[in-house]
Amino acid sequence: MEKQYEFYTKKGSARLTARDKKKCRRQLEKDFQELGWEVSSIDGNSGLYKVKNLFVGNMKSAKVVITVPYDTPPKVYWPNPKYYPLNGNRSNLKGFLPLYGPALIIYAIIFIIFSFQNQILSNEIMRSLFSVGAMVILIFMMYYLLHGFTNRHNATRNSASIIAALEIAKSLSKDDKRKVAFLFTDKNIRRHAGTKVAMEEFKSQDKNPTMIALNCIGTGKDMAIGYLPNSRKVAQEINRKLKVRLKQVQIDNTMCIQSSMEHFSKAVMISAGTFDDKNELCVIGTGTGKDRHIDDENIAKVVQMIITYIQAI
Repeated sequence: MEKQYEFYTKKGSARLTARDKKKCRRQLEKDFQELGWEVSSIDGNSGLYKVKNLFVGNMKSAKVVITVPYDTPPKVYWPNPKYYPLNGNRSNLKGFLPLYGPALIIYAIIFIIFSFQNQILSNEIMRSLFSVGAMVILIFMMYYLLHGFTNRHNATRNSASIIAALEIAKSLSKDDKRKVAFLFTDKNIRRHAGTKVAMEEFKSQDKNPTMIALNCIGTGKDMAIGYLPNSRKVAQEINRKLKVRLKQVQIDNTMCIQSSMEHFSKAVMISAGTFDDKNELCVIGTGTGKDRHIDDENIAKVVQMIITYIQAI
């Protein structure tokens, strides 16, 4: 399956910069239009963030919107960082050290050398060179903290979800297409500005469809359906016809913090990973070069369960 969607797994696998995201949107437009879908954009601003979302389908007739984060996280310089797709609050707590740890270590080293430079650096030329070098490194680290650097491998987070969306779009009948739309969201870090802008547009159109979020479905032996308190029935209906039912996780207000679920009023999220010792779904290695693998069985399972649910509504 990866070969069929090679753009999203190789050439267009990095979607952090504005240029790379634009290439991805163009490819998505092309792929969906070839499948006979209507494509539009939902752009806007949220605070200092400029957002460019892609919407596929008819907003007026859609009862279900499948939402996918199309951008990718910045590079993380830390071993085995942990991401919790169903718990935004824990993800951000666990993500603090991997994101800021390298910068804090470098700042500490520079501070120590500055404090003892007369003892460590014996002559004036060496001290001057160090000062210039330290300034360059500090500017470099400020850019890293504000913008991040590109990570080239993002199979699980979230190229796999894009592939699943395209497979669903390809498999729906003409009648089912009227009931479904796809939303590809921008700015999916911390405040999830892309989702916020999109939901504001839905509200202005007086629309409140069921949202099915696909987040980190590419690999992992465990798969689960997270749901908002008012969307338990949707999770049950998706789960009902599976031979092996998935674990259902209620996403409360605390878990919604700094997650896309914070902006939805009626939604479920499908994710895969491994349940940790606290029985929370965890994905290891996103934002690093280790995020290279997509399990075709996971994609097929997600595609089938969503198609079955859509056919039944």
